[in-house]
Amino acid sequence: EPFVRIFNAPAVPVQAAALQAVAKCGELGQVYASEVCRMMFKGHGSVRGAAIESLQAMGARGRAFYAEVETLWDDLEVGHIACAALQAFDAAAKMQEPFILEEGAVDLGYSREPEGGPLPVALLFPGQGSQYVKMMTEVQDLP
Repeated sequence: EPFVRIFNAPAVPVQAAALQAVAKCGELGQVYASEVCRMMFKGHGSVRGAAIESLQAMGARGRAFYAEVETLWDDLEVGHIACAALQAFDAAAKMQEPFILEEGAVDLGYSREPEGGPLPVALLFPGQGSQYVKMMTEVQDLP
C-alpha cells in the first residue's frame, strides 16, 4: 500500500502527486477508491481537487462515489472540479444506456456514435479574462 502511505505525507505536493498517479492508472486505480474519496474532504485544495479528478478517472468505480462528490459542488476551492466530475459521471452513464426509440418515433439517422467519426465541437468563452490555466483539462478526454 505505498500510495496510501504517500496520501498521508506531510507535504501537500507529495499528496497531490500520489493522487494524480492513481488518476493516471484509470480504472486500475480503483483499489484505492475509498482512500481517494477520504482525501476529497481533508487538506489543501489542490489535494482535494486531485482526489476528485482521480475518482473521475476511475470510471464506474469512481461513479460509485457520486453522492460524495456531489456534496462538494458548491465548495469554493474544488466546486468546479466536482461539477466537471459529476458531468463526466452522468455522460458516461448515458453512453452505457441502450439507445431505444420510443414507439412511433422516426429514426432520423442520428446515433450516439456517428458513422464518420466524432462530430467537430466548438467551445465558446464569454470573453477575455474568463480563461484560467488548464481550464480545458476537464473536457479534453470527453467523447
